[in-house]
Amino acid sequence: MFWMSLIPAFHALAAVLWVGGIFLVFMVLRPSAAATLEPAHRITLLREVFSRFFRWVWLFIAVILVTGYSEIWMLGSMAKAPPYIHLMQAVGLFMILAFAWLYFMPYKLLCKAADAGNTELAARIINNNMKPVIATNLVLGICEVIIGVAGRYWSLV
Repeated sequence: MFWMSLIPAFHALAAVLWVGGIFLVFMVLRPSAAATLEPAHRITLLREVFSRFFRWVWLFIAVILVTGYSEIWMLGSMAKAPPYIHLMQAVGLFMILAFAWLYFMPYKLLCKAADAGNTELAARIINNNMKPVIATNLVLGICEVIIGVAGRYWSLV
């Protein structure tokens, strides 16, 4: 059926948009803001970017989970899934947990610090608490894309 062919497409699209967004924020926007904006403006910008991007990430996660488990259902069961699917699931679930922690812990603290006008604390939260998690999810996300694209061929090598 045609609609079933859209399941892997939406799965890949949600994953690529999540990882691409992380790359843009981490590798382009954050250093550009650091080079051009005063700390208070930088914190305001990053808070707004995180606020908007994180709403999208929750949607991407929902799409990834629904489509990923739909694909496993189409295979018949997780027991019938090839090893790369198991690896993708493990890495993906770790990424989701890391994002949830990032959102509910340091991001919420960042919002409170920014609301209080405490730029120094907000910068420390971004650099010491958020940056390592974002960097980890970027590396894991790139690995997920590689696994998703190349994994089906690993058993042929």
